[in-house]
Amino acid sequence: MARYGNVLSVYDSADQYAGSCAELFEYSRGKWLAQHEEIVQHVGTGHGILFQPLDEWMVPVVEWAGGKLKGKCIGLVEHFEEIGIF
Repeated sequence: MARYGNVLSVYDSADQYAGSCAELFEYSRGKWLAQHEEIVQHVGTGHGILFQPLDEWMVPVVEWAGGKLKGKCIGLVEHFEEIGIF
């Protein structure tokens, strides 16, 4: 399975079902992948890390998307602040 464009991988180190995308990134390099980044969190929730809007993954995702999409997330951070996510 190849990923296209810009890809961000975020996973918890305790995840028993998913893990690093390093192999996929290497396979896709020079074919379809424009940019990639991988963030390993040590929250301890395993696969459930994305089941709640935790700062540990929400903040890096918004920051990464804001940088990669060149400002197309304007208003998203402000919205998250308004609803108390960060």
